[in-house]
Amino acid sequence: MTKQGNITDLQKLVDKSVDMRMKPTLIMVASSEERIIERFNRLEDLVIRKRLFYRKIVLGCILFVALILLSG
Repeated sequence: MTKQGNITDLQKLVDKSVDMRMKPTLIMVASSEERIIERFNRLEDLVIRKRLFYRKIVLGCILFVALILLSG
């Protein structure tokens, strides 16, 4: 009986050490996935802002040239 008791104690010890090693790894992987999703969202927002900025510049230049042509 003591051998079985030792085996279960050993198994519990191994399970605890595996849990102690795996939990931080799983937490790190989950948080890195969240960071990647946030970075993609930021990149998408940046691309949209950049496109809108260029549209404003192009429209401003066209309007400016049109006003010069109309006034001159």
